[in-house]
Amino acid sequence: MQDEAITLLTGAIETTGSTLAWTLHEVTRNPEIERRLRAELAPVCAGRPLTYEGLDRLPYARRVLQESIGKYGSLARGSFLAFGDGRRKCIGENFAWSELQIILATVLQSWLRLELASRPPEAPGRGHRQTGRADAAVPPPRRAFADVRPRGEQR
Repeated sequence: MQDEAITLLTGAIETTGSTLAWTLHEVTRNPEIERRLRAELAPVCAGRPLTYEGLDRLPYARRVLQESIGKYGSLARGSFLAFGDGRRKCIGENFAWSELQIILATVLQSWLRLELASRPPEAPGRGHRQTGRADAAVPPPRRAFADVRPRGEQR
């Protein structure tokens, strides 16, 4: 049981972090996506942290995360299964989706505005080598900086 818990909690930290980084990169480039995410979050969270029960009420946030995985995943489009399938399906898929949505909601609730403060990161495929490892499904951006401000602080 301990091994399964450790695998579930630490098995895909890099992939989760990379997915969130690419998602936030897209949010900074598309104000309409950010506006829609915030609009979806407002009634669900009502100023409180997102709970597990609220996850099903955030279909747009889930689609944005899915699009990031699809766009920045390192395998060919159309054949990419982020969490595998069949007997090789990732046991942490449900946990990962919950974690991704909760962290995205927390970031959007905590920061008034997200702005990319450096040149865009290099996208996967240009210089990214497919390793065949499951945790390499969404490669991390090479380097990107964002300018974030807490809620209530104006520029």
